[in-house]
Order: sequence, then structure tokens, then C-alpha cells
Amino acid sequence: MDPREEFQDRRVSPIEDLEQVQIGDHPHQTTSLGTALPNEERRKIIKILKDNADLFAWKPSDMPGIDEG
Repeated sequence: MDPREEFQDRRVSPIEDLEQVQIGDHPHQTTSLGTALPNEERRKIIKILKDNADLFAWKPSDMPGIDEG
């Protein structure tokens, strides 16, 4: 039984299509961006994300204090 089920109908959905963008060195290091972004804005956001990809927690070992159990 998933406790999130009762909230499923209240979840917010994106108003536009999303595109997966790889921001890290590995194929699984992605994030989603809206496809309606102007090209220049999209380019700037991707650059910022790539420049700071080392700040993201990609796996439990990237989060000090979290039990990898």
C-alpha cells in the first residue's frame, strides 16, 4: 500500500512537454527542462546546471549522513 496514492489526483503536472538533459558525466545524470524555453534561456540554464553538476546527489553515497542500507 503506497501512502502517496491518496494524493495522486492532487499532484501538479507540467504544463508543457519535458526534455531530458544530461548534465553530468554519466548517462544517468539527467534533469528535465521544459521544451517551451527560449533557446538562449535554455542554453544558459544547461550551462549553469553542467557547471554545478558536482553539487547534485546522484547516489546515496553523495549524501553524507545518509545510511546507504
